[in-house]
Amino acid sequence: MLDEQLITRALFGGAIKMSLPQRFVDVSDYRPVPDHQEVWTDATLDQSVILEIVEHQPVPDQDCCKLYFNDVAEHNQAATCQIQSIRCPSAHLQLLLTCSAQLSGCHQYLIHAWHMPTFHLLCSLVMLDLWLCNMHPRVPITAAATEEIPEVAGEALKAVVTGLQSVAKGRQEAHTANDVQIQLAVFRYPDRGSDILVTMNTPVFINEASAAAQHTGAGHKTAHRSAPELFASMLKTFHIFDYTLFG
Repeated sequence: MLDEQLITRALFGGAIKMSLPQRFVDVSDYRPVPDHQEVWTDATLDQSVILEIVEHQPVPDQDCCKLYFNDVAEHNQAATCQIQSIRCPSAHLQLLLTCSAQLSGCHQYLIHAWHMPTFHLLCSLVMLDLWLCNMHPRVPITAAATEEIPEVAGEALKAVVTGLQSVAKGRQEAHTANDVQIQLAVFRYPDRGSDILVTMNTPVFINEASAAAQHTGAGHKTAHRSAPELFASMLKTFHIFDYTLFG
């Protein structure tokens, strides 16, 4: 059971509301934050949540998760990145993708699809180009019920990705990098020409040379163990009130 007090926050001038941990503070109270972002953080844990409105990218839904995960890695100037799991919600289709082979630098996935409500088993093969990140050879990809995110249209949430990135704090050099758990939810609104990314960053290991060690202490951390449950609880409360947000 998650022991974390969440409170509803009005984001982007109230256009979006989502519950965040009470311990998180609005970074814009302390420094400038771009208009297309909301950044909230708990400096004592070096944990943060970022909501970002980005231009919709003309890539298939099955590829958007690795595309945006890689974008985050590039922005973070990550020395390494690895996707550990991908959760794919769908209103009418549950997907379980299991790695079956590695061919020419790509991974081949067998999709076992149970179509609701007939439960007719469909099987097909898809090739996923995974050169963007050094992914684990057996990435678990599981189905998540849309009921987990009741306020969001079923077709909007395309993936919740969890992975690791080696990231230096601020402008510090690469040898000070920390191991950070990255959770990324991808909401897609092609008719609005936009996507919304919700990212939660939680340290797994803090380098003693990192600036973060001054607030959190160096060494292995434990917050990442409960972070997936916390992230899911937050996503359940995500709700767009004003679609003029997209312009």
